[in-house]
Amino acid sequence: MKVNEVIQPTNPHEVQKSKDIVAYFPKEEFKAWFYLLSGKPDSTVKFFNGDISISPEDIIELNNDVQLKLQTHNIDSCITTVSIAYSDNTVKEFGTWGEFQTHHWNRPESTESILVKWDFLVSIKGYEIPQRHMLTIRISSDVQPFHLLHAMFLSKAGSFEEIEKEVSPVYCRVDFINQSLGQELVKIVSDWHAGRKKSRELSIFLQKIKVKRLILARFIHYSLPFLTGCLALSLLFYCCLNIHSTQVATVSNLKWFFSWLFSAGFITLFIANVGKRVGATVFRAIDDYGNFRRFIFTNGDKNKQDELDKRDKKLLSKFLWRTIVVILYDILIALLTAKIIG
Repeated sequence: MKVNEVIQPTNPHEVQKSKDIVAYFPKEEFKAWFYLLSGKPDSTVKFFNGDISISPEDIIELNNDVQLKLQTHNIDSCITTVSIAYSDNTVKEFGTWGEFQTHHWNRPESTESILVKWDFLVSIKGYEIPQRHMLTIRISSDVQPFHLLHAMFLSKAGSFEEIEKEVSPVYCRVDFINQSLGQELVKIVSDWHAGRKKSRELSIFLQKIKVKRLILARFIHYSLPFLTGCLALSLLFYCCLNIHSTQVATVSNLKWFFSWLFSAGFITLFIANVGKRVGATVFRAIDDYGNFRRFIFTNGDKNKQDELDKRDKKLLSKFLWRTIVVILYDILIALLTAKIIG
């Protein structure tokens, strides 16, 4: 090129597109080539139920079990991350496992859920590059109605995975290429879950009461007006027996009868309303008794559990006193009715 020669810019509109510039590659053949190198992952999901308590030491124990299993395979790299959601709608993410181990759990908020992920690469025979595997564990405290509705509306038609994920307290998912490794990881989580400390167990008596709480509430509701009505009828029969047959249709007797009818009806309805309220109170006390904190991480979790323990004492006292009063009332009314009739 000469020194004084000027390079003329090329007009982009004059450049003709050529099929030789970019080679044509069918989409299906590209997918087949990609899966040949990286493999097509499968997934296994398992849900766990049961009242268990989780502490940081339990998560550390689970990580140790997973790491020991991964050491038996050709692992190129492994990244463990932890995310914790708190009651004040904040999320704490631990980018490395060391951050989680050295974290101080002295915050006042209570723990709502924990998400732990193990993301690792496994060298598998027959694949050019290490294959990505992932183990995900999600542990939640209580099932919130909002979360359940959210899962119902967003889940795919015919799929209940998202719904069951929100309902189950422990959710495990493994994305794998090596099927045997995926099954081994699920078994590790299953054994770990089975070995966790159970929450406070109720006595056999309270367990049976919880199961039969609706029957007990209905018994309280209906027994009070029923026995009160029986007492009122027994008084009517007793008075009728002492009235001579020639005096039945007198004006004074009719006035007395309608006064009895009004009084008996009013008192029975009032007792029925009292029985309904007492039965509902007993039902709620039994239903709410025995709640616990699934997580024992922060100071907020411990304070929340202390509050639940104090609340349980009040609920148990409320249940016992109201039940005892109802039983004593029923016995007293039954004895009076039997004495009048007898």
